[in-house]
Amino acid sequence: MVHRDLGEEALSHTCSTYPRSSTRYQDETRHTMTLSCPEVVRRVLFDPDAMLLQEQDELVAGYKTNLIGQRQSVSQTQQVIHLFAWNLIQSPSRNIEENLMALAQFILCLQHVNFDLHNKFAEVENFYEALLNELQSGKSLMDSGHLAKSNAMKYLALSVMGTNVAKDSARDGFILEGHQQIARIPGCCRY
Repeated sequence: MVHRDLGEEALSHTCSTYPRSSTRYQDETRHTMTLSCPEVVRRVLFDPDAMLLQEQDELVAGYKTNLIGQRQSVSQTQQVIHLFAWNLIQSPSRNIEENLMALAQFILCLQHVNFDLHNKFAEVENFYEALLNELQSGKSLMDSGHLAKSNAMKYLALSVMGTNVAKDSARDGFILEGHQQIARIPGCCRY
Protein backbone atom coordinates (compact mmCIF):
# COMPACT_ATOMS: atom_id res chain seq x y z
CA MET A 1 0.00 0.00 0.00
CA VAL A 2 2.80 2.41 0.86
CA HIS A 3 4.39 1.89 -2.56
CA ARG A 4 1.07 2.21 -4.38
CA ASP A 5 -0.14 5.30 -2.46
CA LEU A 6 3.08 7.19 -1.69
CA GLY A 7 5.57 5.90 -4.24
CA GLU A 8 8.90 4.15 -4.11
CA GLU A 9 10.61 6.96 -2.16
CA ALA A 10 8.39 6.33 0.90
CA LEU A 11 9.43 2.68 1.27
CA SER A 12 11.54 1.58 4.21
CA HIS A 13 15.06 0.34 3.52
CA THR A 14 13.89 -3.29 3.83
CA CYS A 15 10.99 -2.89 1.41
CA SER A 16 13.06 -0.96 -1.11
CA THR A 17 15.79 -3.62 -1.20
CA TYR A 18 14.31 -6.97 -0.08
CA PRO A 19 12.13 -8.12 -2.95
CA ARG A 20 14.78 -7.11 -5.48
CA SER A 21 17.82 -9.09 -6.42
CA SER A 22 20.50 -8.77 -9.06
CA THR A 23 22.41 -11.58 -10.67
CA ARG A 24 25.57 -10.84 -12.57
CA TYR A 25 26.37 -13.30 -15.36
CA GLN A 26 29.52 -12.49 -17.28
CA ASP A 27 28.91 -9.04 -18.79
CA GLU A 28 25.16 -8.93 -18.04
CA THR A 29 23.23 -8.01 -14.93
CA ARG A 30 19.74 -9.45 -14.49
CA HIS A 31 17.33 -7.82 -12.06
CA THR A 32 14.51 -9.86 -10.54
CA MET A 33 11.96 -9.61 -7.72
CA THR A 34 10.53 -12.22 -5.37
CA LEU A 35 6.81 -12.90 -5.14
CA SER A 36 6.78 -12.73 -1.34
CA CYS A 37 6.24 -8.97 -1.53
CA PRO A 38 2.52 -8.07 -1.88
CA GLU A 39 3.25 -5.15 -4.22
CA VAL A 40 5.30 -7.35 -6.53
CA VAL A 41 2.49 -9.92 -6.61
CA ARG A 42 -0.07 -7.21 -7.34
CA ARG A 43 1.99 -5.94 -10.26
CA VAL A 44 2.62 -9.42 -11.67
CA LEU A 45 -1.07 -10.32 -11.48
CA PHE A 46 -2.59 -7.09 -12.76
CA ASP A 47 0.00 -5.47 -15.03
CA PRO A 48 0.02 -7.23 -18.43
CA ASP A 49 3.55 -5.95 -19.10
CA ALA A 50 4.99 -7.07 -15.75
CA MET A 51 6.57 -10.26 -17.08
CA LEU A 52 8.03 -8.73 -20.23
CA LEU A 53 11.78 -8.73 -20.50
CA GLN A 54 13.30 -5.26 -20.55
CA GLU A 55 16.77 -4.63 -21.87
CA GLN A 56 18.98 -1.64 -21.26
CA ASP A 57 22.55 -0.94 -22.36
CA GLU A 58 24.70 0.82 -19.83
CA LEU A 59 28.27 2.00 -20.14
CA VAL A 60 30.19 1.43 -16.94
CA ALA A 61 33.54 3.07 -16.37
CA GLY A 62 36.03 0.74 -14.81
CA TYR A 63 39.34 -0.90 -15.22
CA LYS A 64 40.20 -4.53 -15.69
CA THR A 65 42.46 -6.36 -13.34
CA ASN A 66 43.52 -9.97 -13.33
CA LEU A 67 42.98 -10.51 -17.05
CA ILE A 68 44.35 -14.04 -16.71
CA GLY A 69 41.42 -16.40 -16.36
CA GLN A 70 38.82 -13.72 -17.00
CA ARG A 71 35.63 -15.09 -18.52
CA GLN A 72 34.57 -14.29 -22.04
CA SER A 73 31.43 -12.26 -22.56
CA VAL A 74 28.28 -14.04 -23.65
CA SER A 75 28.44 -14.87 -27.35
CA GLN A 76 25.74 -13.89 -29.80
CA THR A 77 24.82 -17.58 -30.23
CA GLN A 78 24.40 -17.97 -26.46
CA GLN A 79 22.20 -14.88 -26.35
CA VAL A 80 19.96 -16.19 -29.15
CA ILE A 81 19.64 -19.60 -27.47
CA HIS A 82 18.82 -17.90 -24.16
CA LEU A 83 16.15 -15.78 -25.84
CA PHE A 84 14.57 -18.80 -27.55
CA ALA A 85 14.60 -20.79 -24.28
CA TRP A 86 13.19 -17.87 -22.29
CA ASN A 87 10.32 -17.43 -24.76
CA LEU A 88 9.48 -21.14 -24.65
CA ILE A 89 9.33 -21.13 -20.84
CA GLN A 90 7.36 -17.87 -20.74
CA SER A 91 4.85 -18.81 -23.46
CA PRO A 92 1.23 -19.24 -22.33
CA SER A 93 0.29 -22.93 -22.16
CA ARG A 94 -2.02 -25.33 -20.34
CA ASN A 95 0.59 -26.06 -17.66
CA ILE A 96 4.29 -25.55 -16.98
CA GLU A 97 5.08 -29.15 -17.91
CA GLU A 98 4.18 -28.33 -21.51
CA ASN A 99 6.69 -25.47 -21.49
CA LEU A 100 9.39 -27.69 -19.99
CA MET A 101 8.70 -30.38 -22.60
CA ALA A 102 9.02 -27.75 -25.35
CA LEU A 103 12.32 -26.58 -23.85
CA ALA A 104 13.63 -30.15 -23.69
CA GLN A 105 12.66 -30.75 -27.33
CA PHE A 106 14.32 -27.49 -28.32
CA ILE A 107 17.54 -28.51 -26.56
CA LEU A 108 17.46 -31.82 -28.43
CA CYS A 109 17.08 -29.89 -31.68
CA LEU A 110 20.10 -27.75 -30.78
CA GLN A 111 22.11 -30.87 -29.97
CA HIS A 112 21.05 -32.39 -33.29
CA VAL A 113 22.59 -29.44 -35.16
CA ASN A 114 25.57 -29.28 -32.75
CA PHE A 115 24.50 -25.79 -31.62
CA ASP A 116 25.58 -24.48 -35.04
CA LEU A 117 23.20 -21.54 -35.34
CA HIS A 118 25.36 -19.82 -37.94
CA ASN A 119 24.65 -22.50 -40.54
CA LYS A 120 21.43 -24.05 -39.21
CA PHE A 121 19.55 -21.00 -37.94
CA ALA A 122 16.57 -21.39 -40.29
CA GLU A 123 16.08 -25.03 -39.26
CA VAL A 124 16.33 -24.20 -35.54
CA GLU A 125 14.06 -21.17 -35.88
CA ASN A 126 11.40 -23.18 -37.73
CA PHE A 127 11.47 -25.86 -35.03
CA TYR A 128 11.27 -23.18 -32.31
CA GLU A 129 8.30 -21.49 -34.01
CA ALA A 130 6.50 -24.83 -34.38
CA LEU A 131 6.96 -25.49 -30.65
CA LEU A 132 5.78 -21.99 -29.79
CA ASN A 133 2.70 -22.37 -31.99
CA GLU A 134 1.82 -25.69 -30.36
CA LEU A 135 2.16 -24.18 -26.89
CA GLN A 136 0.06 -21.13 -27.73
CA SER A 137 -2.64 -23.12 -29.54
CA GLY A 138 -3.18 -25.34 -26.51
CA LYS A 139 -1.95 -28.53 -28.18
CA SER A 140 -0.34 -30.90 -25.72
CA LEU A 141 3.32 -31.75 -26.19
CA MET A 142 2.81 -34.61 -23.76
CA ASP A 143 0.10 -36.58 -25.61
CA SER A 144 0.59 -39.85 -27.50
CA GLY A 145 1.68 -38.03 -30.67
CA HIS A 146 4.73 -36.73 -28.88
CA LEU A 147 5.38 -39.94 -26.93
CA ALA A 148 8.28 -40.96 -29.17
CA LYS A 149 9.96 -37.62 -28.52
CA SER A 150 9.33 -38.02 -24.80
CA ASN A 151 10.86 -41.51 -24.82
CA ALA A 152 13.83 -40.21 -26.80
CA MET A 153 14.39 -37.56 -24.15
CA LYS A 154 14.22 -40.17 -21.39
CA TYR A 155 16.79 -42.31 -23.19
CA LEU A 156 19.02 -39.33 -23.83
CA ALA A 157 18.79 -38.22 -20.19
CA LEU A 158 19.61 -41.76 -19.06
CA SER A 159 22.57 -41.83 -21.41
CA VAL A 160 23.93 -38.49 -20.23
CA MET A 161 23.37 -39.37 -16.58
CA GLY A 162 25.05 -42.75 -17.01
CA THR A 163 27.99 -41.19 -18.81
CA ASN A 164 28.50 -38.68 -16.01
CA VAL A 165 28.12 -41.34 -13.31
CA ALA A 166 30.48 -43.60 -15.20
CA LYS A 167 33.21 -40.97 -15.11
CA ASP A 168 33.32 -41.21 -11.30
CA SER A 169 32.63 -44.91 -10.88
CA ALA A 170 34.65 -48.11 -10.81
CA ARG A 171 32.00 -49.61 -13.12
CA ASP A 172 32.53 -46.91 -15.71
CA GLY A 173 33.03 -49.12 -18.76
CA PHE A 174 29.99 -51.30 -18.09
CA ILE A 175 27.67 -48.38 -17.30
CA LEU A 176 28.94 -46.24 -20.15
CA GLU A 177 28.55 -49.00 -22.73
CA GLY A 178 25.06 -49.94 -21.56
CA HIS A 179 23.80 -46.38 -21.66
CA GLN A 180 25.39 -45.69 -25.01
CA GLN A 181 23.67 -48.79 -26.41
CA ILE A 182 20.35 -47.42 -25.19
CA ALA A 183 21.13 -44.05 -26.79
CA ARG A 184 21.96 -45.72 -30.14
CA ILE A 185 18.59 -47.47 -30.48
CA PRO A 186 17.37 -46.44 -33.96
CA GLY A 187 14.85 -43.63 -33.91
CA CYS A 188 15.09 -43.00 -30.18
CA CYS A 189 17.17 -39.88 -29.99
CA ARG A 190 15.87 -37.77 -32.80
CA TYR A 191 14.01 -34.62 -32.00
